[in-house]
Parts: sequence; structure tokens; C-alpha cells
Amino acid sequence: MNGEARPREELPPYNPWAGLGLLPIAAFLIMLEIADARAAIGVSLAVALGVFYIQQRAETGGGLIFKLALLGLATMIGSSIAGLVLDSERIFLWQDPIGDFSIAALLLLALAFSWPLTGRVICELFPRVAAVLEPGHRVFVLVGLIFLFENLAMGLIRVWLLEGTEISSAQYALFSRAVAWPLRAVLALASYWLIRRAMRAELIAAARSGSGEAVGQAELGE
Repeated sequence: MNGEARPREELPPYNPWAGLGLLPIAAFLIMLEIADARAAIGVSLAVALGVFYIQQRAETGGGLIFKLALLGLATMIGSSIAGLVLDSERIFLWQDPIGDFSIAALLLLALAFSWPLTGRVICELFPRVAAVLEPGHRVFVLVGLIFLFENLAMGLIRVWLLEGTEISSAQYALFSRAVAWPLRAVLALASYWLIRRAMRAELIAAARSGSGEAVGQAELGE
């Protein structure tokens, strides 16, 4: 091993099933143009259940990520039932801020009680990270704060769009996601950089102490 030890710089693997998450809102928008609110909500819910089934079958793991996915599905089912009963697509769309605030509340509780929620999720998603960092590593506290800010910000923006503006339901669905995606992309990249830096520090420390030679051989490049 020559020079300063460095972890290989590569982005997390792309999940080909992640794009399926766009299908429920796409189905909702299409049905809203050709049918009434109840039909749009019903079709969107059916598509969401199908997407959930496909994504969970494709995943090799379960655990905490599966439970969080169930929370998101439960939020959609609840908002769908309310929207169907009240015949209101606006009520149906409240699933967005409710989901944002639910995740923010979980993150806040995790931080308050020193439970490594963020670290466990990331380590479950990316085994390469888990091989270097413990779920309780301090970098995940900072990443958790980033996710907390993002969910609170998006929840407040979506409440304002739903209650403080006169935009249509279709405009809300498109605009709220147009705001969310760039924000989440920037914060995800910031989180990736922080985690990569923490991994590099841990690997260098292990290599210098001689206690992490096996890990160094597998993870370090140079």
C-alpha cells in the first residue's frame, strides 16, 4: 500500500426500482384529467400498492427500511380513505406533508434519545458503509439533522402550497415535487460527502494503527 490510504470514491449503487415511486402520482394526475377525484385516488392507491409489492420483492433485506416503507404506505392508505370518503383530492394530497412531518418526528425522537436511526438506515442500505462505520458514529447525527431539516422544510412548504395558495391539485403535485427533488438531491450529496469523509478518516486511522489491515486491503485504494 503506497502513499496515503484512501477509500475508493464511488457513488452508492443505483436502485433500478426507485423510479417506480413516481407511478402513483403519475396515475393520479392522469386520472384526474379524465375522471373524477375518487377514480384518481383509487387508481393511485392501487398503483402504490403494486409498486410497494414490487419494490419489497426486489429488496434482499427488510428490517428497519421495510418498517419505514410500511409507515409511508400507511400514510397513503389513510389519506386515500379520507379522500375517498370526502370526495376530495386535496385531502388525498395531504399525505405529502403528513409523511414529511412523520419522518421529521422520528428523526427528532431518535436524536433526542440517542437512537441511531439514520445510521441504521444508511448501513442497511449500503453494506460498504456498515463495514467501516458503526450506526452510532457521530457523522450520522449530522446527517440526521440534515434529513430533519429537509423534511421539516418540505412539510411546511407543502402545507403552504395546499392551504395558502389557490393552485390546483395537479399544479401542487407537480410544483411540490419540483421543489423537493433539487433540495433532496443537494442534501443527499452533502450527506454522501460527509459520510465518505468519515469513512476515509476511519480507514486511515485503522490502517495507521495496524488494526484494520484486512479492512484496508478490501476498502482502500491507491
